[in-house]
Amino acid sequence: MRSVLAGWALRRARRSDGAATDRWLARSARWSPGYSHAHAELQRRLLAKGDHATALREAQDANRRFPKNGDAWVLLGEAYRAMYRTKDALVAFEQALMLEERADAAMAAGAAYRQLGDWTNAGAQFARAYAAGAGPEALKANAEMLRKAGDGQAAEEAERRWRDETSAGARAAPEGTA
Repeated sequence: MRSVLAGWALRRARRSDGAATDRWLARSARWSPGYSHAHAELQRRLLAKGDHATALREAQDANRRFPKNGDAWVLLGEAYRAMYRTKDALVAFEQALMLEERADAAMAAGAAYRQLGDWTNAGAQFARAYAAGAGPEALKANAEMLRKAGDGQAAEEAERRWRDETSAGARAAPEGTA
């Protein structure tokens, strides 16, 4: 029954506008028996409006309800980052990574470590993100952190791999799309 109600509220949210959309998304998220698109959609809307405190409360609620869901932890981390609570965000992203290897969580953790000035751990997280499928931007960020950490040789290798990947992607793109 909860799934039916949550689905109905989500459809209603998508037909609404303004504050009504937020209310219907919040209902859908509350009624949902599991983590759903409503949680992420509500979070995006609240953060876009600058309502960081409500976004954090909603993310904390989702996290309490679904503590074994990596998406809920990433949602919480994003809400903490919006509130400039970098250390709390880092804890949330690390928890998501303990549950599953995720490129988005590793990139976010790397950005949090970079913000804290911990170049070594930032570089390690960007390398982890690359291994999880984040793409060449993770290699570039990894190279930057390696250089700041004082490992010039590893930074050169990461930059070489980044150049190889980005130039291979440009060569592989059909004419007129690169």
